[in-house]
Amino acid sequence: YEELRQLIASFSPFVTCLQETHFRPTDTVTVQGHSVYRKDCVTLDRACGGTCVLVKDTIFHEAVPLNTTLQAVAVKVFLGCMMTVCSIYIPPTQRIRRVDLEDLLRQLPPPYLVVGDFNAHNELWGSSRRDGRGRVVEALILGSNLAL
Repeated sequence: YEELRQLIASFSPFVTCLQETHFRPTDTVTVQGHSVYRKDCVTLDRACGGTCVLVKDTIFHEAVPLNTTLQAVAVKVFLGCMMTVCSIYIPPTQRIRRVDLEDLLRQLPPPYLVVGDFNAHNELWGSSRRDGRGRVVEALILGSNLAL
Protein backbone atom coordinates (compact mmCIF):
# COMPACT_ATOMS: atom_id res chain seq x y z
CA TYR A 1 0.00 0.00 0.00
CA GLU A 2 2.81 2.40 0.83
CA GLU A 3 4.50 1.74 -2.51
CA LEU A 4 1.21 2.43 -4.32
CA ARG A 5 0.80 5.71 -2.43
CA GLN A 6 4.35 6.72 -3.40
CA LEU A 7 3.78 5.88 -7.07
CA ILE A 8 0.55 7.87 -7.15
CA ALA A 9 2.25 10.81 -5.41
CA SER A 10 5.18 10.70 -7.86
CA PHE A 11 3.26 10.31 -11.12
CA SER A 12 -0.21 11.66 -10.25
CA PRO A 13 -2.11 9.42 -12.72
CA PHE A 14 -5.73 10.23 -13.48
CA VAL A 15 -6.61 6.52 -13.49
CA THR A 16 -4.82 3.59 -11.86
CA CYS A 17 -5.71 -0.06 -12.49
CA LEU A 18 -4.70 -2.86 -10.15
CA GLN A 19 -5.02 -6.62 -10.36
CA GLU A 20 -4.66 -9.31 -7.69
CA THR A 21 -5.78 -6.88 -5.03
CA HIS A 22 -6.72 -9.62 -2.54
CA PHE A 23 -9.36 -7.41 -0.91
CA ARG A 24 -12.14 -8.97 1.10
CA PRO A 25 -15.63 -7.51 0.67
CA THR A 26 -15.43 -6.28 4.26
CA ASP A 27 -12.14 -4.41 3.67
CA THR A 28 -12.38 -0.64 3.59
CA VAL A 29 -10.02 0.60 0.90
CA THR A 30 -9.31 4.30 0.55
CA VAL A 31 -6.74 6.26 -1.40
CA GLN A 32 -6.76 9.94 -0.59
CA GLY A 33 -8.18 12.05 -3.42
CA HIS A 34 -9.42 9.01 -5.35
CA SER A 35 -12.60 7.04 -5.84
CA VAL A 36 -12.17 3.29 -5.64
CA TYR A 37 -14.07 0.86 -7.88
CA ARG A 38 -13.40 -2.80 -7.27
CA LYS A 39 -14.41 -6.37 -7.91
CA ASP A 40 -13.35 -8.66 -5.09
CA CYS A 41 -12.93 -12.41 -5.18
CA VAL A 42 -13.46 -14.60 -2.15
CA THR A 43 -13.19 -18.36 -2.09
CA LEU A 44 -13.29 -20.56 0.98
CA ASP A 45 -13.36 -17.49 3.24
CA ARG A 46 -10.06 -16.15 1.97
CA ALA A 47 -9.30 -13.23 -0.29
CA CYS A 48 -7.92 -14.01 -3.72
CA GLY A 49 -7.47 -12.27 -7.05
CA GLY A 50 -9.61 -9.20 -7.50
CA THR A 51 -9.27 -6.04 -9.53
CA CYS A 52 -9.63 -2.34 -8.90
CA VAL A 53 -9.75 1.03 -10.67
CA LEU A 54 -8.74 4.20 -8.83
CA VAL A 55 -9.89 7.51 -10.33
CA LYS A 56 -8.80 10.95 -9.21
CA ASP A 57 -11.72 12.76 -7.59
CA THR A 58 -11.05 15.80 -9.82
CA ILE A 59 -11.95 13.74 -12.92
CA PHE A 60 -15.58 13.17 -13.87
CA HIS A 61 -16.25 9.45 -13.54
CA GLU A 62 -19.03 6.94 -13.08
CA ALA A 63 -19.25 3.19 -12.70
CA VAL A 64 -20.18 0.99 -15.63
CA PRO A 65 -22.35 -1.89 -14.42
CA LEU A 66 -21.10 -5.24 -15.71
CA ASN A 67 -22.91 -8.54 -15.91
CA THR A 68 -20.05 -11.05 -16.00
CA THR A 69 -18.52 -13.85 -13.99
CA LEU A 70 -15.08 -12.44 -14.83
CA GLN A 71 -13.17 -10.45 -12.24
CA ALA A 72 -13.62 -7.15 -14.06
CA VAL A 73 -14.57 -3.60 -13.15
CA ALA A 74 -15.22 -0.68 -15.52
CA VAL A 75 -15.47 3.08 -15.10
CA LYS A 76 -16.36 5.83 -17.57
CA VAL A 77 -13.94 8.74 -17.20
CA PHE A 78 -13.69 12.13 -18.86
CA LEU A 79 -10.14 12.72 -20.10
CA GLY A 80 -10.81 15.30 -22.81
CA CYS A 81 -13.51 12.94 -24.05
CA MET A 82 -15.54 10.21 -22.38
CA MET A 83 -13.86 6.83 -22.38
CA THR A 84 -14.29 3.59 -20.49
CA VAL A 85 -11.46 2.02 -18.55
CA CYS A 86 -11.85 -1.65 -17.68
CA SER A 87 -9.52 -3.58 -15.38
CA ILE A 88 -9.61 -7.37 -15.45
CA TYR A 89 -7.89 -10.20 -13.62
CA ILE A 90 -8.10 -13.79 -14.84
CA PRO A 91 -6.50 -16.24 -12.42
CA PRO A 92 -4.24 -18.90 -13.93
CA THR A 93 -6.61 -21.61 -12.70
CA GLN A 94 -9.70 -20.10 -14.37
CA ARG A 95 -10.69 -21.29 -17.82
CA ILE A 96 -10.53 -18.41 -20.29
CA ARG A 97 -13.14 -18.40 -23.03
CA ARG A 98 -13.27 -15.98 -25.93
CA VAL A 99 -17.08 -15.78 -25.67
CA ASP A 100 -16.80 -14.49 -22.07
CA LEU A 101 -14.32 -11.83 -23.13
CA GLU A 102 -16.45 -10.82 -26.12
CA ASP A 103 -19.49 -10.53 -23.85
CA LEU A 104 -17.50 -8.25 -21.53
CA LEU A 105 -16.39 -6.05 -24.43
CA ARG A 106 -20.01 -5.67 -25.64
CA GLN A 107 -20.88 -4.16 -22.25
CA LEU A 108 -18.20 -1.47 -22.42
CA PRO A 109 -19.27 1.91 -23.83
CA PRO A 110 -16.77 2.85 -26.57
CA PRO A 111 -14.15 4.04 -26.80
CA TYR A 112 -12.62 1.78 -24.18
CA LEU A 113 -9.29 0.72 -22.78
CA VAL A 114 -8.99 -2.76 -21.30
CA VAL A 115 -6.03 -3.46 -19.05
CA GLY A 116 -5.28 -6.38 -16.83
CA ASP A 117 -3.58 -9.59 -15.96
CA PHE A 118 -4.89 -12.33 -18.21
CA ASN A 119 -2.19 -14.83 -17.22
CA ALA A 120 -1.78 -15.41 -20.95
CA HIS A 121 1.46 -15.74 -22.91
CA ASN A 122 1.97 -14.71 -26.52
CA GLU A 123 4.76 -13.25 -28.64
CA LEU A 124 2.43 -10.36 -29.57
CA TRP A 125 3.00 -8.80 -26.15
CA GLY A 126 6.62 -9.78 -25.66
CA SER A 127 6.40 -13.26 -24.17
CA SER A 128 8.94 -15.83 -25.31
CA ARG A 129 6.20 -18.42 -25.74
CA ARG A 130 2.55 -18.80 -26.70
CA ASP A 131 0.06 -20.78 -24.65
CA GLY A 132 -3.63 -21.62 -25.08
CA ARG A 133 -4.69 -18.55 -23.12
CA GLY A 134 -2.46 -16.40 -25.30
CA ARG A 135 -4.10 -17.84 -28.41
CA VAL A 136 -7.57 -17.02 -27.01
CA VAL A 137 -6.61 -13.41 -26.26
CA GLU A 138 -4.85 -13.10 -29.64
CA ALA A 139 -7.98 -14.34 -31.45
CA LEU A 140 -10.07 -11.83 -29.47
CA ILE A 141 -7.76 -8.94 -30.38
CA LEU A 142 -7.58 -9.85 -34.07
CA GLY A 143 -11.26 -10.75 -34.37
CA SER A 144 -12.55 -7.65 -32.59
CA ASN A 145 -10.41 -5.07 -34.39
CA LEU A 146 -8.65 -4.16 -31.13
CA ALA A 147 -5.20 -2.58 -30.79
CA LEU A 148 -2.61 -4.02 -28.45
